[in-house]
Amino acid sequence: MATKSVLIVDDAPETRIFLKGIVNSLGYSFFEAKTGLDALKILNDHAVDLVILDVMMPNYDGYQTMEFINKLKQKRNIKVAFFSGKKGDLDLEKIQELKPDDLIHKTVEIQVLKNKLKKLIEGTAAPFKLTIPSANTHASASSSSGEQQSNNASSASGGGHKQQSPQLQLAHRKQLHQLSQQLLVQKLKM
Repeated sequence: MATKSVLIVDDAPETRIFLKGIVNSLGYSFFEAKTGLDALKILNDHAVDLVILDVMMPNYDGYQTMEFINKLKQKRNIKVAFFSGKKGDLDLEKIQELKPDDLIHKTVEIQVLKNKLKKLIEGTAAPFKLTIPSANTHASASSSSGEQQSNNASSASGGGHKQQSPQLQLAHRKQLHQLSQQLLVQKLKM
């Protein structure tokens, strides 16, 4: 059986490095793209099982990229997980319309992320549902692992690239360090 492949689409190099480590630790091959436009070129040339798609990027943001991927999904079995660090900047109605297979926040725990990606690739993930409540309440996203996530429904999408917050950058560095340590331990055991 051929190795499953994942396309990582994020304009932040540290996020791509982090996700490559996760995908590699699960035994999957990967492609990477800095922009949605680059992602579409890769999807045109390669068979991909899962796309991990950042929402806020230059040169085709995640929403625009997902519109094109949905056209490909009519012919190919491609799973898509939006991967976002900005809960308040998400256009929940647009996400609901685009029907991704999951919405994962960048602050997710490593093991939860691994489980979600594995279930998406293996096709065992529960259907993703996003509930958009009335204004001044929170939306809940039922993800493939069954956990509930909150998003601020009253914020509109900026549509452009935004800098990561210092807290998110610190969380990424901690997760990257933890993953590096795990990979080092695995190599030493071999």
